[in-house]
Amino acid sequence: MARHTANGNNASGFTLIELMIAISVFSILITIAQPIYYSAIKKAKEATLKRDLFVMRDVIDRYYSDQGEYPATLADLVEKDISGASRSIPLRSRTLPG
Repeated sequence: MARHTANGNNASGFTLIELMIAISVFSILITIAQPIYYSAIKKAKEATLKRDLFVMRDVIDRYYSDQGEYPATLADLVEKDISGASRSIPLRSRTLPG
């Protein structure tokens, strides 16, 4: 933005008011977007947890139908590998201690 100054030189740049308005608009947009972003992350984590629980329930049911009893630990599911069921167990569950 070229402006003429009192001594005849051309000055370029934004005024303080223009910068303050731009920063204000940006802050308002961030304030609005932040809760939406965090709720989307929460929904994604809940969807992943729901799917993992469904898979674990399915693997345990397959184990029960093959063995006639429920597994005592998660290691029993992986150890016996009933019809490839351990490949279905979500990785996060396989790394849990216990």
